[in-house]
Amino acid sequence: MRSGTSVKVENLKLDIEEVSDDSVTLGSHGLNLKLSKKLDLRLGSHRIHLVGTQDGAADIQIK
Repeated sequence: MRSGTSVKVENLKLDIEEVSDDSVTLGSHGLNLKLSKKLDLRLGSHRIHLVGTQDGAADIQIK
């Protein structure tokens, strides 16, 4: 996923705001969340994990 794209988790749309070497900033409704390789994010029953980044693209896993 690249900056400017989005992902949906249940009914929440998370916009990919920025992709850096080791983190991704997700945004929704004025709230920004920074996801790093060492820190997963839980939203309800879902876990969002940053697998890695390469060439400005992020590999995000949602379980």
